[in-house]
Amino acid sequence: MVPNDDPAGVFARLRLTVRGAVQGVGFRPYVYRLARELALSGWVSNDPRGVVIEAEGPRPACESLQARLAPEAPPQAQALRFAPATSR
Repeated sequence: MVPNDDPAGVFARLRLTVRGAVQGVGFRPYVYRLARELALSGWVSNDPRGVVIEAEGPRPACESLQARLAPEAPPQAQALRFAPATSR
């Protein structure tokens, strides 16, 4: 989603639910470190479906976060499936 005050589309918001073996394997700290590395704002939390990620910042950084989530995930995280998160 692009905020209304960003007509050029420079910023983006990414909201994903990650399903699979993602709880108890260090996935949330991994997402936190990756988001900080990319200078993104947001949060990551567990929910009954898996892990929910919301990140906001420059569009290239959001795209990089999404692209790097699965390939660089902790080895114990398995069967990762990504879906747009729904509002709580």
